[in-house]
Amino acid sequence: MAVDRAHPLVVAPPHAVCWRRSDRRASGALPAAHAELVVLHGLQGRARYLLDGAVHRLGPGTLLWALSGQVHVLLDDTPEFDMWVVLASDRLWPPGPGPARPPLSLGAAPPPAPRALSPGAGEELAAIAAAAQAADDPEARGAGLRWWLLRAWALWQAAEHRPAQSLHPAVARAAHLLRADPARDLASVAAEAGLSQSRLSHLFAAELGTGLVAYRTDRRLDAVDRAMRGGERALLRAVLSAGFGSYAQFWRAFRARHREGPGRHYRRWTGRGP
Repeated sequence: MAVDRAHPLVVAPPHAVCWRRSDRRASGALPAAHAELVVLHGLQGRARYLLDGAVHRLGPGTLLWALSGQVHVLLDDTPEFDMWVVLASDRLWPPGPGPARPPLSLGAAPPPAPRALSPGAGEELAAIAAAAQAADDPEARGAGLRWWLLRAWALWQAAEHRPAQSLHPAVARAAHLLRADPARDLASVAAEAGLSQSRLSHLFAAELGTGLVAYRTDRRLDAVDRAMRGGERALLRAVLSAGFGSYAQFWRAFRARHREGPGRHYRRWTGRGP
């Protein structure tokens, strides 16, 4: 499994960072295991994350915690999905007396399961994150992110538990492989997952609610999207690199997802045509 291990990601004061996924749509393509604590706070839409072999559903107000070293990957999401992402290293917390920090070092406690916040609690966290992101001074930004983590932990403790869905290891493996390289053929994915293609397809649909071919098509669309938002100017090159057999095949899949053609879509996002 290809894992992004660019550790640590935050090395400068205040040793923490936050952003909205809609501002960095191209991120999150590969399985990741960061040195920092990662907290995801759903704002709108729906998504599913794979964390240590279990599938977790994110919706408005959901908090998902990935501890240092835990492998996590976005499996799929709806077009309108958005969330706050907070990365924080241990160095965010100053030495000496101060407010009790959340007990979230890997191995010190079980990983917190996702929980759904009330609408008011979700709005409070979103407002704190926005204020921290807007702060120009690193010290003020650090104080804002420390407050965000303390409030997130307190609100999580009082929130509704959302049970995870355990995945068959072959399904989890296939999802990782297609997320990392959607151009792969399904026969090789099934072989590496240790099942026949027909058996894997059956399990995949039963556990993830979408077919293996449809999942791969979605990941190919994601790959084209990342390329175009990352500065690629030749749409056809991005389409073929993602694994589509032709532009017509890509166009049909794109139209089914976005209800518009790729030219209009990318002009709106990038200010230029493909």
